[in-house]
Amino acid sequence: MAKFLTNFSGQTLGVDPPVGWTGRGSDTTSWTVTADAGASGGKKVVTAGVPARGILSWDGKDSADTEILSLIEVGAGTDKPIGGVFVRGGGGAGTEDAYLASLNRTSEFLDLGKYVAGSYTSLGTFTIPPTLINNPYYLRLRANGTAVKAKIWAATDSEPGAWGVEVTDSDLTTGWVGLVGTPSTPTDYDVVAVATAGETASFDNDVTITAATEAPTVDFNLDAPIVQDITINATTEAPTVDFNIFLAPKITVSATTEAPNVDLNLIVGQRLISIGATTDAPVVSMSMFNDWGGAVDEFATEFYTLTLTKDGEDDLVLPMKSFQARMSKDNASYVSCVVPAVDQFAVDIAAMVGGVMEIRQGYILSNGFTQSEIIISVALNEDIRTDKGVNSESTTLSGLEILTQPPSKTVTLSDINYRSTNKGKRRVRAAKVNLFLRAGDTAVDGSNEFVVDTLSYIVSVNQGGGMRQSMEVAE
Repeated sequence: MAKFLTNFSGQTLGVDPPVGWTGRGSDTTSWTVTADAGASGGKKVVTAGVPARGILSWDGKDSADTEILSLIEVGAGTDKPIGGVFVRGGGGAGTEDAYLASLNRTSEFLDLGKYVAGSYTSLGTFTIPPTLINNPYYLRLRANGTAVKAKIWAATDSEPGAWGVEVTDSDLTTGWVGLVGTPSTPTDYDVVAVATAGETASFDNDVTITAATEAPTVDFNLDAPIVQDITINATTEAPTVDFNIFLAPKITVSATTEAPNVDLNLIVGQRLISIGATTDAPVVSMSMFNDWGGAVDEFATEFYTLTLTKDGEDDLVLPMKSFQARMSKDNASYVSCVVPAVDQFAVDIAAMVGGVMEIRQGYILSNGFTQSEIIISVALNEDIRTDKGVNSESTTLSGLEILTQPPSKTVTLSDINYRSTNKGKRRVRAAKVNLFLRAGDTAVDGSNEFVVDTLSYIVSVNQGGGMRQSMEVAE
């Protein structure tokens, strides 16, 4: 079982589609990450002009028994099916499969239906109040076994206990989960939650444990959980708490009389840790690590970003088509990066000459949080190359600098697909970039280990989310 939650706060503005999501059916690029101060994460996904039957699936969340919940708002328009979600998706353009729930603006009802091999059938409807039209609403869709259910309610109301539509259907058994597009009406998706294996999708993922007299004994062992806040209170006896947590933004442990005994084993990500007692001092043991790679699971989405920085200027984040880089322990390090545009960023890029270009590698984790590391950063060269063709254009940025490497550490290599030895010096090639390895580190390859002299990176980034990459490590 698994739960997933995103408010798109970790996405780059203007990305279409969002990283970790894929346009399906007749649609590929009609879902844009947009700034919105009123959204829960300051960003939302806006869709309009999606071809008929266009959907957006959340990568890696495919499942049989699935529930999706989303906070949605639609603009003025005449489209009938708007602002929907789907589960058990599959097929291609014209051969779509999916159970989907969407709002019918004209007839004012929630429609629960299915596509099977491109043929649509309405399975049931639920009349909605007129106040739902053109106002934010929650939409929940659940497929568990042969039971398919949907409900809808205004964002200002409490969730109804009963489902609006409940049917039994066995045509579709597993597949993608995600959002349903709208041909012309602007539709905003603020938050999306998904749960599998019979779990309930939820935006409320706080953990609160309270004991009025007897102190709670709590053992948390959470691997990249969907936990926003953890609060443990005891009014008389102190809680005894053992945390082994990868990512939880806020942890509070308190006791009003006796001190809490707390053992924290934290893999970064904590925004606030508060441990307090009004009488006795808390007893705390903490172990924290910067290597958060253990939080990266099969559902995480990898990404790379290019950022230009300069004193007195706002940071400039640019789309990136590809980059090559060489990091050296003792000699100059080099970066060359291709941006898939020319005129759009020409003035902004020119203003950043004399600054720094940095490449970040990171992951959008299964709980919606984003973690990243700078893998290489060099001074931006003033020689900027532009290329324009009939159907494409690009800007190539480069930089060269002798870097001061951080203190060395030992890193175990993985995904090795090539090894060689020449004049006693080892060289290995990996199918993935290790975001924690640096020149000067000790690399461990099975029973062998060596000090890294140079690292070479080649990465091609697909704007739809995929990528090709390799890393060569030389002694």
